[in-house]
Amino acid sequence: MKRFLISAGVQLVVLPCFLLGADAERAEAAERVAEFKTAALSREEGAGAQQVQARQLVDLASELRGRRYLFAGERKENYLKAGDAEMMAGDLESAAVGNLDKAAQNWLSLAEASRSVGNEEGRRTALISCEDARGKARDGCKRALEAYERAVQDYGPENGADEKKAAAAAERVAALREQVDARR
Repeated sequence: MKRFLISAGVQLVVLPCFLLGADAERAEAAERVAEFKTAALSREEGAGAQQVQARQLVDLASELRGRRYLFAGERKENYLKAGDAEMMAGDLESAAVGNLDKAAQNWLSLAEASRSVGNEEGRRTALISCEDARGKARDGCKRALEAYERAVQDYGPENGADEKKAAAAAERVAALREQVDARR
């Protein structure tokens, strides 16, 4: 089957269908490459914002633990607030890890799509970005674990004395330890 195209209204040009199909496939593959790159960059940007918020909460918790107290009840109250801040920091770091994992998947898909269009340099760059995202995810997992461990201490009997919150934080510590071990 052949397609006929009229160029400048005068000439009749005959092109085989497979040439038109190849161009369409290349255009579609190039579009997929752009979509994967945009998705990966968006995930990394979101993870970065979550990590900034987590660091701010960790700083707040540290400041709360370091305060001097005028009344006996203030110490317990500040340790509970510090524990809450550490829990939120751990949750944000965990969410950032999820975003970085998705970014790594997108970078991997981008590498595959780049290979299919013959862009070897783009494939190598995407694989490097994938490994970078995985490394950031490992680091974020460790920071989340550390935040939850500090929350356990803040909620503990010698500080905030909230057994339910301490147990919830300890449960998250156990889950994150498994994730950290699995990522090695």
